[in-house]
Amino acid sequence: MTRRGARRLTRVLLAVAAAVCSAAAVRAQAAGMAAGTGGRAASELHRLGLDYAERGRYEDAVEVLAGAAQAAPGDAVIRNDLGYAYHRAGRYGEAVRAYREAIRVRGDYALAWNNLGMSLGASGDQAGAVEALRRALEVKPDYAAALYNLGAAYYRLGRAAEASESLRHAVRLDPRYADAYVSLGVIYTDSGRYVEAAEALRRAAELSPNSPLVQRNLGLAYHKAGRPEEAAGAYVKALSLGPDAEVYNNLGVAYDSLGKKREAVESYKRAIDLKPDYAEAHYNLGVAHLRAGERDEALGQYAALKRIAPELAEGLFGLLRRDRVLDAASR
Repeated sequence: MTRRGARRLTRVLLAVAAAVCSAAAVRAQAAGMAAGTGGRAASELHRLGLDYAERGRYEDAVEVLAGAAQAAPGDAVIRNDLGYAYHRAGRYGEAVRAYREAIRVRGDYALAWNNLGMSLGASGDQAGAVEALRRALEVKPDYAAALYNLGAAYYRLGRAAEASESLRHAVRLDPRYADAYVSLGVIYTDSGRYVEAAEALRRAAELSPNSPLVQRNLGLAYHKAGRPEEAAGAYVKALSLGPDAEVYNNLGVAYDSLGKKREAVESYKRAIDLKPDYAEAHYNLGVAHLRAGERDEALGQYAALKRIAPELAEGLFGLLRRDRVLDAASR
């Protein structure tokens, strides 16, 4: 082994040792706190666990908060916070059990019912999520976050009408709830209610002007509502916040609708630069070249599509054949 290789290996081994020592230190610190008197030990462990969670160290938070829960068996808040740590660590089944324990201690704990619904939904039990979230709202009828989560659970169950009603209720309670407006806009778009979708997403964009996701969904709603100029404006805003192949493709479609052939071509090219095998962008670019009278360039997109999306290649070939660019023998 070279001297440089030895130094690199030493650094790796030291990093591994530091990670092991860090985990061991968490266990030792938790054990030391748990050895104190009950209430004080639980309080100290609880504070430490929340600190780990705030720093994104969810597995460490789980270990410490589990100790806090053991030290304070009648504390619902600690069990709720343990459930949160489990949830953020992706351990949804254990989160569900922790939240149920919190509710067993305190049945009117609206936050724990809401969090239980979120973890049930994350684990795939949408019906269970609906039941838990409705219980949260029985305890606290003006709970906007629970209404938002209930809307999401209803939507995953295919119950769009109930989902949109829950979300509308959420924004009536909290008119600045941007995420609820976004979800409402997505549901309206999927339901073909494009004017309402655009209005909901326009409100979301006012509240979260620097969200590319909001601008992208707003552009789609405007496009579906037959408002290509406003769609293009939303897509341009989204792209000012970061490059995105699908947004460039959608911007090209908006420019096509506005008769801006050169801008459409450039947008599709940018989409393909970011995502070379983006079949829809290749197809759209081929059509745009045809509309601009650039048959050789359209043939180039046909050749690319034959490799990555034969069905779309067939569709573009049909347009090329009608334009007398290709004949059957050239295939």
